[in-house]
Amino acid sequence: MAFIAKDIRKLCLAIAAVLFVACDSEDFGVAGYEDCAITLSYGTRSTSGVDETQFMSGETIWLWASGSTNITAWKLGTDGNGGFTSSTNHYWPKDGTTLAINAIHGNFTTSPTEGSTQWTGSFTHTVLAEQTTEANYRSSDLLYCSATIGQWQPSNILTFEHQLAKVEVTLACASGASISDEVLGNATVKLSGIKPTATFDCSTKTVTVSGTAGEVSLGKIFSSDAKVREAIVAAEQTVSPLKFTITLNNFPASGKSRTLTCSTSSVTFSKGKKYKYTLTLNNNIIVSPVTVSSWTEDAATTVTIPAAPVEGN
Repeated sequence: MAFIAKDIRKLCLAIAAVLFVACDSEDFGVAGYEDCAITLSYGTRSTSGVDETQFMSGETIWLWASGSTNITAWKLGTDGNGGFTSSTNHYWPKDGTTLAINAIHGNFTTSPTEGSTQWTGSFTHTVLAEQTTEANYRSSDLLYCSATIGQWQPSNILTFEHQLAKVEVTLACASGASISDEVLGNATVKLSGIKPTATFDCSTKTVTVSGTAGEVSLGKIFSSDAKVREAIVAAEQTVSPLKFTITLNNFPASGKSRTLTCSTSSVTFSKGKKYKYTLTLNNNIIVSPVTVSSWTEDAATTVTIPAAPVEGN
């Protein structure tokens, strides 16, 4: 009887093992792994950025993956709610291993071709000269993510980082002047001396700037204050001098438009940083010391960049 009992117990264990394998194959995807499509999400637009915390619907992310499964130039669209859309499916590795991924968003000189553009680790991005619309502002932003993803990980949320710099300008009326908030809110603001092209090396996370220096028009994008303007500029470039041009309509007394200009001393834009200027207007422009901070404005430090006054035209 003892032998019979022992044999029955072995049989039960064998049956249990078979059932476990069957369950594992069906429920956990070991046998049918090719049916497990890769799904990803993004928590925010970037780790640094309180004023543009979400990708707009329809922005494009390019992704490459390497491991026991390789993915070449996967084109992903953002849905505006933390998720991705794609016309192409890719699947988790059959062996259950993780994948090393690189994902990037930018306005590239040569756009990748889905499924065929090999990973080179270098991208040439162009910052748009006209950033008065949110779409152009976002297109000018260069964002990069490097991560490890896996089907059995608790989260596959991609986190992006800014690789360029941001300039924010606040227009103010000088004491005793009579420039209304409406006139300031309708003013146009431009930066001069800005090179537009940034070549990004993903392995070193460095930016090299090139191109002919020109103007960038700042937009009223995220601030509820109409007197605030912002634009993205290629990082790791030194502008000497940085020139501001402000055109005001219905200037007091004359009722005509008037253009005011001024220049600062040399400034070097660093990636992931925000440069905040206040321009106080009358018949000329007074530039306050610039506040340089991380894009999140944490641990802000103030640097004095004096303005060289220029006559208004």
